[in-house]
Amino acid sequence: MSVVPSVVPSVVPSAAAAAADSHRCVVVLAESLHLRAAASPDGHVLTWLSTGLVLDLLDDSDPDWWLVQAGDLRGFVRSVYVRVAIVTGK
Repeated sequence: MSVVPSVVPSVVPSAAAAAADSHRCVVVLAESLHLRAAASPDGHVLTWLSTGLVLDLLDDSDPDWWLVQAGDLRGFVRSVYVRVAIVTGK
């Protein structure tokens, strides 16, 4: 099962470009990235995420595992496989 966005937002790759109606997101860089239930390589895989998918970034306090929202699923991804972006107009 893959999460597919219904609307593709415009992505600005700089936090300096953030407007009042924007929020921090991540863009999936990997060809297939696991969304996991726990911040661990042993965490249950909730789904696979495709390259270019934009996810809401909820928490990036852990340098290795970031909490994201992918549609109705919330889970963890390895930070090295995503890029922070600012999404506007959501």
